Parts: sequence; structure tokens; C-alpha cells
Amino acid sequence: MSREDCSADAPKPTAVVGLVSERGIMFVPDVLASSGAVIKGVASVIMQLPDSAPLIDAIGETARSILTESRESRRPASEIAQERASARLAAARAAATRPAGRPGAAPR
Repeated sequence: MSREDCSADAPKPTAVVGLVSERGIMFVPDVLASSGAVIKGVASVIMQLPDSAPLIDAIGETARSILTESRESRRPASEIAQERASARLAAARAAATRPAGRPGAAPR
């Protein structure tokens, strides 16, 4: 990468995403494209799964779903991916704060 690529005048990711989306160019967001290595690491090291292939395979379906929604809603795929990730994290946090033995119970 040259010094010019890092300048203040270089296109910002959101500007590029907007331009690409306006032109109807579909792309898999980086956060999704890079997720396989993270999932592989978590599955083998933390979850100690003997086979992470089903988790890795699910990335393809997620990508298809995000790209379909992007095309139908005319919104950037990266925006949709971020919204879905935020919603999943919020749900996981909420589930982690529920009292044990009381599914759906609100934390006090």
C-alpha cells in the first residue's frame, strides 16, 4: 500500500460501499468473508469440536441470505451483516443475564 492510499483524501470504506452498492455490485462483507478462520479457531480450541465443517458450511447460507436481502432491499450487504451481528450479540447478552432455571425471565 502506498503512502497515497493512506492519505486523508483516500476513499473511506463507507464511501466505497455506497459507490459499489449504487452500481449494483454485490459483495460479501469482509466481516463475513473472514469469519471462517475465526469459527475454525473457536470450534477447535474453545468448543473442542472434532469437526467444524458444519459451522463453516453455514457461512455460505448466511452469505446467500445477506446478499439476497441486500439485493431485495437495495441496501449494502455490509449494513445488513452488521445489523444481524448486532442483533445476535444483543440476544446472546440478554440470554447470559437471565437467571438460571427461568427461561425468558427478565434480570432483576
